[in-house]
Amino acid sequence: MRKNADGLGGFSVIDPGGNWIRFHRDAATAPMPATTPARRLAKALANAVVQADSRGSVGKAVRILDSALARPQADDDPVEQVEVLVYRAELAMVLHDPKTAAKMLARAQSVTLTGDESERAAPAFDNAAELAAALR
Repeated sequence: MRKNADGLGGFSVIDPGGNWIRFHRDAATAPMPATTPARRLAKALANAVVQADSRGSVGKAVRILDSALARPQADDDPVEQVEVLVYRAELAMVLHDPKTAAKMLARAQSVTLTGDESERAAPAFDNAAELAAALR
């Protein structure tokens, strides 16, 4: 469950009429949102999550992530790179594009991580494993 722009975790449901219904915790009982992500890839991921998960604009989310991935920078956090690649794979699955999903998952697996980074990236790799299983 990813957090949206307000820092609230939740999920969306689309009814047969195409209406989006967003479920989330009561803002009064939810933990305070973290500060806005400072790094480039974290910002791109946060913006893509808002576009795809909150607004249903999967195409916009894909463009955000593809743009960020096309311009790698030396100071990019490898964990954030893995998270972006795995989310991009998830969006590819939503768009019924298993070839791109597999490509993104392979790229995520090839990112070199330290031990600490591997621990931080564990949730993303758990999501990647579920996506990979769905590709089979």
